[in-house]
This record gives sequence, C-alpha cells and structure tokens, in this order.
Amino acid sequence: MKTEFKLRPYQGKDDERQLELLELPRKYIRQYTNSPPFYYFLRLLGICTDYLYLMTQNDSAKVVGTILLRKRINIFEAGYTWKMHAVYVAPELRGRGLGVKLVFHALEKLRERRVGEVSLKVDESNKAAIQLYKKCGFIEKTRRRGQLIFFKHVT
Repeated sequence: MKTEFKLRPYQGKDDERQLELLELPRKYIRQYTNSPPFYYFLRLLGICTDYLYLMTQNDSAKVVGTILLRKRINIFEAGYTWKMHAVYVAPELRGRGLGVKLVFHALEKLRERRVGEVSLKVDESNKAAIQLYKKCGFIEKTRRRGQLIFFKHVT
C-alpha cells in the first residue's frame, strides 16, 4: 500500500486529542487552536488568529505533522503581520520531504489570502529546520538571543 500524506485544517475537539498524542504541551494546543478564554477573545477582536493545519497519513485520524500560520495585528504599520510556527513532523517520518510539503502548503494558503510576507523564528542550533527553511526560499533577516529570524516574500 502506498503511503499518502494529506493536509487539512484543524477541526476541533477530535483533533485536540491527536495533538496531545504528539505530546504538544497543553498551553500550545490551547493557543494554536484559538481555544477559550484568552485566545478566543484575541481572535474575536481581530488581534490575533491562528490557522493550524494538520498532516495525516493514509486517511487515518493520526496526526503526523503540524504547521501554524499566525495573523497578528501590527499597530506600528496599521495592518497585520504573518508568522509561521509549529512546523513539526513525527520523528519516525523525518527526512522524507514532509517538512517541505508542510511549508509549501502554508505558503499556498498565504498566497490565497494575498499575504505579502511571512516570517519565522528558529533556534540557531536547529540545523535541520534551518536547512528546511532555506530550501523553501526563506532568507535570514537577523539573529537575536540564540534564534534566527527568517522571512519570505509570498506574493
């Protein structure tokens, strides 16, 4: 049987259990899924909205990868900034191009929204992630407190 990986938006409570099985900390699950109370109000007020996408294998419910796009109000530029977070592939599936698939899926979603630029942070010790982002066309912008900040023009 051929292995297929599909990407889809987070769909609520059923997916929450799958995120727990990935051993994501509870606070991140609440934050990434816009769960109440605090994050719900941020979304409602248009201050911050998270768009979480999940990768599954062979039509199963088991989540094997995640990627998050965060839209946050930028008061200095009177608009929004977009950031990429939570890029994750299950350890047993790494090295198969799934990270690239996640990033390209997120970039396509940003193009659909006519987003001009997206940024992300990565620990400077995470060589595999840095290689992934460079492969996907991200450019290093700056270094700050042990982290690299990358950006990419989307549209």
